[in-house]
Amino acid sequence: MSDQAPEILLAHHLKALKLPTCLREHHKLARQCAA
Repeated sequence: MSDQAPEILLAHHLKALKLPTCLREHHKLARQCAA
């Protein structure tokens, strides 16, 4: 599995669940959690 696969799956699932705000903001939240 590539490094991008989880991110692609997350984007796909968030679109399917109609969660555009989460889709837009998940990168920022992930950076905050990593810090």
